[in-house]
Amino acid sequence: MNLYAFQEDTAEFIIKYKSLDVSFGKWKKEPQTEKLLEKKRVTSNAAKVGLFLKAKQPKLQYTAIILKLVQDEYWQKAIKYRNSWVHEKPPIIEGLGIQHNRESRIKIENKRRSFGLGGSSKPNYTIKELFEICTKAIEAGVCAVNDIISIMDNDEKNIREKIKFS
Repeated sequence: MNLYAFQEDTAEFIIKYKSLDVSFGKWKKEPQTEKLLEKKRVTSNAAKVGLFLKAKQPKLQYTAIILKLVQDEYWQKAIKYRNSWVHEKPPIIEGLGIQHNRESRIKIENKRRSFGLGGSSKPNYTIKELFEICTKAIEAGVCAVNDIISIMDNDEKNIREKIKFS
């Protein structure tokens, strides 16, 4: 659940650190951007920042870092899990009791309707699967942060070098 907040904070950091506030704001108001965001049903600021970086800052090192993160298989699975939890209901995890998804339980066979009693819906995840998703998604996030910190370290070194020679 916290990975979503992590991506929002990271996106906000990049926009502020690179002083892209004004150009990002203008980009969001462009008619083609508004259509794109509506078509893709983009609501999170992190997703908007990712699309902005890809469209307007493709050569920026941060763009490559963010694109690598959002293309990570486990990052995608973790965000899917979070989105399901927030927008639908917590996904069903095997072994945690009888649970039902939000699908109709009425079955129609040969024009007859039936409704089963007892049982539960098929689980979406096992604890082992969920643990693997979370662990590997966190690893991907840590790699992204390490890459961002490396860029900042290089920026600081370059600034110090310029100050020495001034």
